[in-house]
Amino acid sequence: MYELLQNKTVQTIMCLSSLAMWLGSFIITAVKKNPITIFLMVAAHTTQSLVIGIRTGKRAGLDMLTSLAKCLCYGFAWWLPLLLKLNKEG
Repeated sequence: MYELLQNKTVQTIMCLSSLAMWLGSFIITAVKKNPITIFLMVAAHTTQSLVIGIRTGKRAGLDMLTSLAKCLCYGFAWWLPLLLKLNKEG
């Protein structure tokens, strides 16, 4: 699993999928006039940021704002490969 998540192509696909989910949630909100998908995305990504994203970014030497922005945009597609890499390095 580590090798797969360290593959740059896989990481790019994961991040693009997250961005596509954000776009889809905005489209659903605009078409259906129901913002529940945006609220769910914000809730999920904010929770990830607070629980593990910011801490993982700090451990990797990133500032809090960068870690927060990446986690809010990409969610686990950003922090999971980074966390696995940090854990493997010791």
